[in-house]
Amino acid sequence: MEIDGRVEGEMAIDGIVSVGPEGSVRGPLRCGALVAQGECRGEVIAARSVHLRVGAAVEGDVQSPRIAIDDGARLEGAILMSFELEPRPAGPTRVEPDEE
Repeated sequence: MEIDGRVEGEMAIDGIVSVGPEGSVRGPLRCGALVAQGECRGEVIAARSVHLRVGAAVEGDVQSPRIAIDDGARLEGAILMSFELEPRPAGPTRVEPDEE
């Protein structure tokens, strides 16, 4: 979803939300990924990633396993990078004998 105007209220979108340079989101945002160049006011929770590009202004806490903030972007809020690690498959452990 591309936002180039003003959106107010709670948003929940599974896909990518792109906030353009003239875009403004006011309210909590849950999405798969966020790419912002405009303004976001409210908590942001992205399942995959958040990328704040030059000109982005975010006021609110941001939670995502991957967060990138370019020079020239502004964030006022806490960052929480939470994620679950994929379990490693169990396999045999190889031990090398000591050489004497």
